[in-house]
Amino acid sequence: KRNIGKSTINIKNEKLNFEYELTKNEIVFNSIDSRITNNQIELLGKISTKPFNFELNGLIDKIKLSKLFEISLIFQNLMNEKILFSKNLSANISLDIKKLVNNKLFDNLKLVINFNNGVIDFDDTTFVSQKIGKLVLIDSSFQSIDNESIFFGRLNFQIEDKNKFHRTFQIPKKHRNELKNIYFDIEYNVFKNKLKIFSFKINDPKDKMTEKVENILAEINYDDKGGIDNW
Repeated sequence: KRNIGKSTINIKNEKLNFEYELTKNEIVFNSIDSRITNNQIELLGKISTKPFNFELNGLIDKIKLSKLFEISLIFQNLMNEKILFSKNLSANISLDIKKLVNNKLFDNLKLVINFNNGVIDFDDTTFVSQKIGKLVLIDSSFQSIDNESIFFGRLNFQIEDKNKFHRTFQIPKKHRNELKNIYFDIEYNVFKNKLKIFSFKINDPKDKMTEKVENILAEINYDDKGGIDNW
């Protein structure tokens, strides 16, 4: 037996309109004429009940990165309640954002969120700069430690145009070396808004950091203003 219908979800001042098809063990849905902050959004998803699994794919025309951060308020509440760390939760979310508004470095974003038996990761999330290259989250995890939610991430900034990279970051000519990849590891405390960098390597992730780089990272990590909004 199939049930077909329509539904509306209200999020603050936004309305997401859906049509859905309900069967015995599955719900398939897609958005219709939906917008977020006056921008078109398309969503397509499926919920399976035996076993439980949630899949969501989306396309957003354009959005400010700060608007994505607003979603973290909901995310934080769910983490406080330990809902997202449930062993029974399995979900895959993929959002393609065609344009990041008012962002000087990145043009578009593919956001990937995976929930698997109490483990959360953002692996393969990719920020794209049409001028320079792309920043890829190659390994990540969310962990609940001492009642705080900590994000661990290993990133690779893949440089496709080193000259534009040097000009964008105003690197003096005497310090401009061969550059293909920048690898760095971060730790981010969600609730305290504290970001730390623990590794920073050029081209080869197996290289050992120099003492100069270690001292610079130590100074950055010691700064009380090291929140994610300052990066």
